[in-house]
Amino acid sequence: QNWLKYQARCQYLLQEGLFVADVCFYCGESAPNSVWGGSLMTGYDYDACSTDALLKLMSVKDGRIVLPNGMSYRMLVLPNDKAMTPGVLRKIKELVDAGATVLGPKPEKSYGLVGYPKCDEEVMSLAAEVWGKAVTDKSPAEVLAAMGVKPDFEFSNKAARIVYIHRVVNGADVYFVSNQKQTVDESECTFRVSGKAPELWHPDTGRIEKAPVYREEGGRTTVPLRFDPAGSVFVVFRKPAGADHIVAVSRTAVGDKKE
Repeated sequence: QNWLKYQARCQYLLQEGLFVADVCFYCGESAPNSVWGGSLMTGYDYDACSTDALLKLMSVKDGRIVLPNGMSYRMLVLPNDKAMTPGVLRKIKELVDAGATVLGPKPEKSYGLVGYPKCDEEVMSLAAEVWGKAVTDKSPAEVLAAMGVKPDFEFSNKAARIVYIHRVVNGADVYFVSNQKQTVDESECTFRVSGKAPELWHPDTGRIEKAPVYREEGGRTTVPLRFDPAGSVFVVFRKPAGADHIVAVSRTAVGDKKE
């Protein structure tokens, strides 16, 4: 019963609001297709989109790629493919012209034989225009670094195995942080949020408490966390941070007093 309550609390929060991802990977037009975010550094998350979503849902606002439901991304990454139909390439050009950051190889031909050879000619002509603006020789990690975008999540204990999911729910930043080891572990965890006080929401008990210790630096907030074996916690930022909180705690061992 306690396990089911834990699952219910987790799933309730993890289905609320919008997922936070810096990068969207386009799956491409070939079949079967898949996507893998291995070119991203740890601490950045990603999403994937189909051709239908690319053509019908994507637009650009303030340099970010946006969807009607509120999802947004800093960049679109194309598959490692030298073929692209004119319709998709026209959409890529539309996004780039509107200020989107797009990464990927320059297409050299169209898929299929519909409209051949004019389809290939159109692809080469459009590609010559677009790839004068799109970034092609850098990885997503390099572009994010050049943008000055710090990791969304980091942890200081290099021996730890901690994973995260970040969602935004009614203006609150909600991070699910999980210990992937079957041992007790501790680490300072850094979140790309500032100006808000962290709260600890415990899905195993339902208890909510203020994080007793945290500090802000460089637009991010660091919170010391202790994890039970395979334990997890939601770190929630929803209220303005005050000035009266503890930023660090140290322990000093006291030896036996000698007479």
